Amino acid sequence: NLHLQIANARAEPLRYGRLTVTRASLFLGLALLALWRGGGAAGVLLAFALAAALACVLGGLPLRSRAQADPALLRPLLHYGAPQALGFLVLALTETGDRLILAAWHGSAAVAGYAAAGDLSQQTLYVLLGVAYLGGFPHLVRTWEAEGPDAAQRWLRRIAQGQGLLAGACCAVALPLS
Repeated sequence: NLHLQIANARAEPLRYGRLTVTRASLFLGLALLALWRGGGAAGVLLAFALAAALACVLGGLPLRSRAQADPALLRPLLHYGAPQALGFLVLALTETGDRLILAAWHGSAAVAGYAAAGDLSQQTLYVLLGVAYLGGFPHLVRTWEAEGPDAAQRWLRRIAQGQGLLAGACCAVALPLS
């Protein structure tokens, strides 16, 4: 993900796309192979890690970034990354908690339809919101570097407003379908 963010910040959409498609394709292939060979969940997790590492190698990016080599950048990276990591952990718990409760009350068969519908709508919305974010992020970085945090804050508001409008439109279309 760090390499994806570097490609995004450098406004290199082709590299970003290559990394994403390569990682996803490798993961799908390696995960299917692991499952076919009886690797189970551990095999799938190993496939995910291998796909990410191979995508970096095949994408032409080094596995070690310049941020890791420069101690002056490590502290700000950890200062920013630690709260994000905690946020991702909380998000993972809240996204799976409903399924664990549903499975405990009604059995694992009840989770299948619920999970499929929820994941399909969530992933579709994530793609659309990701496009809005990725479109604005390089402008945000350039504005931050040229004009400072106040100007960047205005770009963040514009991105958030665009995502809010897009999410609202998706919900307005999806509600009558449900």
